[in-house]
Amino acid sequence: MFRIEFLPGDARDAGYLCRNGRIAVAEGDEPFRALLHDWHQDDYERQWREALASLARGDRYACLVTVMPPVGAREMAELWPLLREGDDVTPCTSRSAVTVSRRQC
Repeated sequence: MFRIEFLPGDARDAGYLCRNGRIAVAEGDEPFRALLHDWHQDDYERQWREALASLARGDRYACLVTVMPPVGAREMAELWPLLREGDDVTPCTSRSAVTVSRRQC
């Protein structure tokens, strides 16, 4: 079982507009708080669809972006890696924080 979704309603964190969400895996739910600044809800959802489609095409790994900070912010992007082994896709049970160059996005 796997699901990624936004929860209803907005939130604020350090002055930024955010949307709470969760990733549901067999081991339980993992919450996340997506910043809605440079990326909006539809940007996150589009990236998730593209990442999952790449796995369906046979790619060995993909990442789901759950936090994309504003340009120049101190926060780091958060990614949830997904690994494909044969017909099975395994979500990592912890997120990864990375610094992202805007030219790569």
